[in-house]
Amino acid sequence: MYYYDLHCHTSHSSDSPSKIEEIIKIAKKRGVDGIAITDHNRTYKGPLEIDGIRIIPGNEITVKGSRHLLAYFIDKNIKPRMDAKKTILEVQKQGGFSVLAHPFRGFSGWESKRPKKKRAIEEAMSVVDGIEVSNASDSGDARELALEMAKKFKKFQTAGSDAHIPGQIGFSVVEVKEHLTKENFKEMLKDAKIILRPESEDFRRSIRYWKKIAVSPAKYIGVYKIQPIKALFFRFIVRNYLRIENFKFEKINFSHKEK
Repeated sequence: MYYYDLHCHTSHSSDSPSKIEEIIKIAKKRGVDGIAITDHNRTYKGPLEIDGIRIIPGNEITVKGSRHLLAYFIDKNIKPRMDAKKTILEVQKQGGFSVLAHPFRGFSGWESKRPKKKRAIEEAMSVVDGIEVSNASDSGDARELALEMAKKFKKFQTAGSDAHIPGQIGFSVVEVKEHLTKENFKEMLKDAKIILRPESEDFRRSIRYWKKIAVSPAKYIGVYKIQPIKALFFRFIVRNYLRIENFKFEKINFSHKEK
């Protein structure tokens, strides 16, 4: 069996301090065979294997309405904040696969009761390939709703740590029978086993506390409304907080290979 973490960020994302070498080191330690690099609005263009760890080129694209779409096996950047369906079709033009990221996570989720937004989501559902049902940074309720959505619309299921620090790598993975390739990606994921590590709850608790003392106040005073200030907030405040958190989480020892 092979284990893939399909949602990982590097320092090319403004809210992540992770270096790819650090990610690979933790992936090997935790029995992860492959990762997908899904930086925000930036397609991975590096080597497809490092020190025995396979890398799927990906991108976490922000679409209209601030929703997030994971794209796999694409090689060009796709313009962010376009209509969701149009974005998905652009992914398909590159021969890639699209997955709704953390579909029930508040402002970046894929649910809405507003008629106009609801129609846009329904249009996206008609063409998207899969749904992320196990994001290690989501609540249990959010993951359950995502699983129900995947079953209802008959979409393949994915899992990922949504790692913004190396210490999160492997918190949620898919277990598949073969190494994932562009040719077998969809077929393998139809029968994949979804795995969520209990250690992810500790990170979720830390993030809830962080949002309470720093992120929520920053939003309240309008930091997020001014792009240059928001960028500085992520680069210097968020990244440094995550670096401190990583000292604790990278010490967690487990391996998906050990059962």
